[in-house]
Amino acid sequence: MYCSHSWCIISWISAILPRLHLVSILFYDCCSIFFFLCPCVYLLQAWAFVVQYILNMLFFSGI
Repeated sequence: MYCSHSWCIISWISAILPRLHLVSILFYDCCSIFFFLCPCVYLLQAWAFVVQYILNMLFFSGI
C-alpha cells in the first residue's frame, strides 16, 4: 500500500535529518496510530534510520 499520509512522509524525511529528529519523534506517534492505514511507515522509518546511521558513520569517522 502506498504511504499517502503527509505526516508519515514528513516523519520519514525528518528521521533522516538529525536536526529534525525531535520532529520525527512527534510525528512517529501519529504514524503509529495510522499503522494499518499506512503500513509502510515502519519500513520507511527503519530505512531512514539506517541511512542516518551510515551518514553519521561516514561524517564522524574522520573526526
